[in-house]
Amino acid sequence: MSYHVTAIVVLINMLIAMMTKSFQVIEDHADREWKFARSKLWMGYFDEGSTLPPPFNLIISPKAICYFLMGTKRVLCHLCPHIANICRK
Repeated sequence: MSYHVTAIVVLINMLIAMMTKSFQVIEDHADREWKFARSKLWMGYFDEGSTLPPPFNLIISPKAICYFLMGTKRVLCHLCPHIANICRK
């Protein structure tokens, strides 16, 4: 009986030591991981191409104008049969 209690206490101490070491490794790399996640988020914005950095996002981009015009054409061609014949030509 005392062997089991001693074994459990030793195993719990080993588990605590392993968790402390894991936490320390994570804590050491936390700044690097945060910077990587932030850069990944920024790259996601720039890869799409539709989002511009803050000073320029107030100005409408040519790509946004093209998307708007193509969407308007698609809606008009879908709603009006007469315009749809013109769109097909």
